[in-house]
Amino acid sequence: SGSDLSTLSAAVHAANAMLYPLTWQHIFLPLMPAGFIDYLTAPMPFLVGLPSSLMPAMRKLPCEEVFVLDLDTGEYSYFPEDYEALPTRPVRALQHVLEGQMKGVRHDDVAIAAAFRRFFSSTLGLYRRHIISETEAGRECPRD
Repeated sequence: SGSDLSTLSAAVHAANAMLYPLTWQHIFLPLMPAGFIDYLTAPMPFLVGLPSSLMPAMRKLPCEEVFVLDLDTGEYSYFPEDYEALPTRPVRALQHVLEGQMKGVRHDDVAIAAAFRRFFSSTLGLYRRHIISETEAGRECPRD
């Protein structure tokens, strides 16, 4: 959430871009209109920019599984079980780069993007080893 709508929208687009090489396949609203606030209770993933003026209304909704980053205060929520499930070495390497960037006055966007790419490739790079196609599982794929 945030009070500056331009910054909020840019942050949501940046969060989406950070998923590269993956792509977001679900609800994507860089700025959530007030009339859509109830959509935050939908049982599906979403990536939305919530203006800070709508935060009081959001807090009244049953949103236990919603990650919130407040751009105005820097506060955020997270789910400890998700964080703890991440491999330690790639997390430490990413934290090291990000902490180093936070110490400087200017941030090196290229270095930050590279750190996230290394993190994703080290944590997701071997995903193909864990995918079993239907033909490998002994089932034939239906043909048209």
